[in-house]
Amino acid sequence: MPGSGKTSLGKALAQKLDRRFEDTDLLVEKKAGRGIPEIFELDGEQAFRDMESSAALELSAQTALVI
Repeated sequence: MPGSGKTSLGKALAQKLDRRFEDTDLLVEKKAGRGIPEIFELDGEQAFRDMESSAALELSAQTALVI
């Protein structure tokens, strides 16, 4: 849901709860070494969704964060 405010809300919630905020999109981009539009173009949506799920699973193993 691009542009729905997930990042803005997540950052605000993390600050309110005194926790670290982690954005799955940023983790995907870091691991892939390229931006989301390029991932979609070169690898397709399913590949991006798989990377996104993997990032969420990786982050969920950590404590005291807002994802």
